[in-house]
Amino acid sequence: LRFDKVRFKNILFLIFLMIEAFILLRVKPGTEILVRDELSNFKEIVEINMLYGEWDFIVKVIASDLKQLRDFVIKNIRNIKGVLDTSTLISAE
Repeated sequence: LRFDKVRFKNILFLIFLMIEAFILLRVKPGTEILVRDELSNFKEIVEINMLYGEWDFIVKVIASDLKQLRDFVIKNIRNIKGVLDTSTLISAE
């Protein structure tokens, strides 16, 4: 786990940080609504936006660490029927 140290009134607190990532998805034409409905079932996904252009969706994901993020993308996102391609962007701050 990642954590940050914060001092408040001379007391040291450890704040656990989560991994925030944005995942771009390209889907098979005509499956947009089905894919959106599947995405909405995952607690790790905190935001779903449908896009115009090269990518069809961008979703915001929160994970406890990189392994959880990797497993979530491979086992869940990429297994949704209609998902053709993904690109994961990990937030720097």
